[in-house]
Amino acid sequence: MNASELPSPLSPLLRGEGRGYDVAPESDSEDDEPSLGHRRRKLEVGDLDITPMIDVTFLLLIFFMVTSTMKEPATADVPPARYGVGTDSGEATILTVMRPDDSGEVQVRFPDATLHALADLRKTEELTNLVRTAATADPPRLNVVINADRDLPHGTVREISQMAGKVEGIRLFLGVQDK
Repeated sequence: MNASELPSPLSPLLRGEGRGYDVAPESDSEDDEPSLGHRRRKLEVGDLDITPMIDVTFLLLIFFMVTSTMKEPATADVPPARYGVGTDSGEATILTVMRPDDSGEVQVRFPDATLHALADLRKTEELTNLVRTAATADPPRLNVVINADRDLPHGTVREISQMAGKVEGIRLFLGVQDK
């Protein structure tokens, strides 16, 4: 036995043994390209190749991202009041906010049945003055009830409540449908 035939500690690694690798089979045919000795990882009995499952997951993710539509959430129909204590409408200042008319303007009806456009109320302090006058009257009306059409955006109702809320000492109530 000469020195080139002596077993080397690296010979099992060079043959792909001992680390869970297989040596790619060499081609016996001369027409095929010679093998470069690529090593493939040998799957052990308990291993599972999850690469196809990850590919399908990403394809599903892309599919749902492309086919979904970005819609605003539907406006919820406000349920009737179940809890809370109401206020006597005879002792309150009632503001009724109505949906936009043909001109597209939101209208606010004051207790004296006059209609005022919301755009005009933004420019003047008329709504705040009405609430202040009612709060200082004899007897004082410190409760303000805002009855708003259910189809109005929340921002409109909030804006009116902020105008009325400038007067200190009042209590704001939102009108709801009785059960």
